[in-house]
Amino acid sequence: MSKTSSTPEPQSPRGWGSIRTAAEFLGMSADALRRSIERHAVRAPDGGIESNIDGVRARKFGRLWRVQFSAAWHADIESGDKKSGYSCATSSARPKHAVRPERS
Repeated sequence: MSKTSSTPEPQSPRGWGSIRTAAEFLGMSADALRRSIERHAVRAPDGGIESNIDGVRARKFGRLWRVQFSAAWHADIESGDKKSGYSCATSSARPKHAVRPERS
């Protein structure tokens, strides 16, 4: 019996996970995810600080952010389609028409 050396896909954390684990799953850096979460942060009715981006919910516990994926993410993972219908929170490529022309 031979072993395969293929790298497994990162599994979506169930419950509350760290930013680093969530970022690995989303295919982005932990710093980029944290910045995106902080930009969308709002005060929750219970007084906590929360952020919700495309079904990725984050909540601040003390000084740490914890991340939780919605049921839609878990359904996509079980069907084998990671990220269907969702865009990466930091995928804002600058459009070509926004580039300033060179000066002569």
